[in-house]
Amino acid sequence: MLTPNHRQAWIAFFTAQLDLNREIGKAMQTEAGIGMEEYGVLLGLEISENGMMRMGEISDRVSLTPSGVTRLVDRLEKDGLVCRKSCPSDRRALHCVITPAGLAKREEAWEVYRREIENRFASKLDEEEAETVTEVFRRMSDLWKPFA
Repeated sequence: MLTPNHRQAWIAFFTAQLDLNREIGKAMQTEAGIGMEEYGVLLGLEISENGMMRMGEISDRVSLTPSGVTRLVDRLEKDGLVCRKSCPSDRRALHCVITPAGLAKREEAWEVYRREIENRFASKLDEEEAETVTEVFRRMSDLWKPFA
């Protein structure tokens, strides 16, 4: 049952998440030249097996339509951050592969992202609160995969 306290918790979470993503995305775009979606693709490629993913996997990762992913990958490819390669097991499929420039850009953006997380999120929680938040969100997610 959705109690008034649950509703208020949801509104606080939802609002904070939108605000944090917007502000962190602005800082990353201004300072590193890529936004949150681009960062998500580069990170996904970096941590994937062999530094590559199929376009459909990217779509799932960043919650974009296939055409949205195509446009995003087009921009990343134009900037030399990724390249497309034919899938050896299925010639109809394409893999998106992170380039050395993409790895460097992801690391540059991470420094901005890390700083913004520290300033806008971590600095607002003590260690006990951070553990509680982690526990609550892990309970909610079947797909929890912490990033190092």
